Amino acid sequence: MNFDEAFKILEIEPTADKKKIKIAYSKMLKKYHSEEFPEMFMKINEAYRVALEFEKFDFNLIYSIYFIYYYYTLYSKDCDLNNVCFLCIFFFCII
Repeated sequence: MNFDEAFKILEIEPTADKKKIKIAYSKMLKKYHSEEFPEMFMKINEAYRVALEFEKFDFNLIYSIYFIYYYYTLYSKDCDLNNVCFLCIFFFCII
């Protein structure tokens, strides 16, 4: 299950706010009781787990790699993906 599916099941917009995720999770558990809807109950539990992983996801890493790739390809005449990967690894080893 990916992040989009998880937030659709929880019926909320993607957010990193743990409190909103917990509130949506408890609402869905009240709506779909485990004894009456066992399959939906399992989906809700998995969606909750995935949504909490979304909170921990480090978007700064993705943006940094994109930044390095974009500027390297913009200013380099001989752009090679191997060079970009090397620069990204070098950059994150320094930090």
